[in-house]
Amino acid sequence: RSASPALHSSSCKAQVPGNGVSGTHFWAARDPGVGSEGPLRCIVDGMLGRRLGYAAALADWEDVLGLYFDHPEKQTKVWAIMRHLAQSSFVLYFDVDMTIRPDSVRHGIVNLLVEAELAAGRRPSDVYARDSWPGTECVNSGFIALRNTRAAWLFLELWSEKSTWASAWDQSALAETILEVVGAEMRKLSGGTYGYESQCLPYLFPISNGLVPYRMLTMCRAIFSTGMAGI
Repeated sequence: RSASPALHSSSCKAQVPGNGVSGTHFWAARDPGVGSEGPLRCIVDGMLGRRLGYAAALADWEDVLGLYFDHPEKQTKVWAIMRHLAQSSFVLYFDVDMTIRPDSVRHGIVNLLVEAELAAGRRPSDVYARDSWPGTECVNSGFIALRNTRAAWLFLELWSEKSTWASAWDQSALAETILEVVGAEMRKLSGGTYGYESQCLPYLFPISNGLVPYRMLTMCRAIFSTGMAGI
């Protein structure tokens, strides 16, 4: 399988009210091609300078130019995982600020994850993600583990698609993907009577004041994950 190209590092950080987005945000180009960087920078500079006539030109670059609320380099996490999983049976990812208990290192984290489920009489899961306390944050992408299975690849493809959405960031994209996959499983187990209908999806995008309703997204995810999986 081939993973999507990484986002180009030529991004513009700005903190400008208006233009539909408030607060710190990043403009970034996804594989713009040779000779495209100049026109893209011109459009972004015009928008940041509040010359709204450049807004019409955005439509010609909607598949290339993205707006993010976090540094776009974080969006490359999912593509790096995909590249490694294509050559491995199991991939474990964690951020550099994650702490591993010293007394667990000698056991091997992968073995601990798999053996705990086998001991409980369950097949090993396809995806392992770190949950968060309700009301604190959405989903923390600082730890995630995946087996090389069809379900894990579907999960990664759904996650990577959302990473290119306007105003998205990697953790909101991951949270919505988890809800979709758990919802699909619940729909199958319930015979189609219960699942997830993208109720939290609107909270991934800015509302009328230009801000992303992060707390509403956090609470929505907690309500539906608890209802579907009993977390």
